[in-house]
Amino acid sequence: MTAGKKSLPLRWLPIAWLGLAFTSFVFVIFGMIEQGDPTQLIERKFGDAGLFAFMLYGLGVVIALFVLRRLLYRHDLGWRDVGVTGGFTRTAFLYGVGGWLVAFLLYYGISSAVEAAGIRMFWNEGAFFALDSVWRVAGIVLAAVIVAPVAEEILYRGYVLGALLDRFSPVVAAVLSALIFASIHVTVGPGMVIYLFVGALIPAYLFIRFRSVAPCILMHFLNNVVAYLVIPLLFKGE
Repeated sequence: MTAGKKSLPLRWLPIAWLGLAFTSFVFVIFGMIEQGDPTQLIERKFGDAGLFAFMLYGLGVVIALFVLRRLLYRHDLGWRDVGVTGGFTRTAFLYGVGGWLVAFLLYYGISSAVEAAGIRMFWNEGAFFALDSVWRVAGIVLAAVIVAPVAEEILYRGYVLGALLDRFSPVVAAVLSALIFASIHVTVGPGMVIYLFVGALIPAYLFIRFRSVAPCILMHFLNNVVAYLVIPLLFKGE
């Protein structure tokens, strides 16, 4: 920890799972109303249980950010203490783009490896959202392209990794933060948990190198644009 810098409390770590907990809570409520599978009621009311869950998770992460902001200010800390800084250098930009490219190539290597091992990549093999309506496109752009890159990077790299770096070596802190980030995606699929654990080490490196979430957000943004918009459009109907 830098001399004179206040450390980020680790006791706030439960907010890392707030998005998952919030989504699970809402699904439990719908299940109680339906007295069975909550997806049936959700699909009757909203049309797409997967997208509904994604947007709920996004809302939960935004709530977590508001909680984090309140905690920071209560302890005389601010957004700068979690890597939200004004500077974004050309080098940081290039590293962010490079990080996305590495993560993009890594996905295909890990997906091939886990499938060869007989591990499912997704619980639901039709995991990609169809871009067949304005509602779906708007929901995906809001939740995956705008909210997730900003909110998750501030929460998981800025706060979680930042708090761990105050107490552990960079390698240990990066691994622990990657485990936490992977754990919130257990509902996606076992192969994706493995990929997200390994892939989360890339933005962890970016944060450690630049002490800013800016290149991490850029990498995450590019990844989600490709994963949720470009690929579904290119392979539409397949």
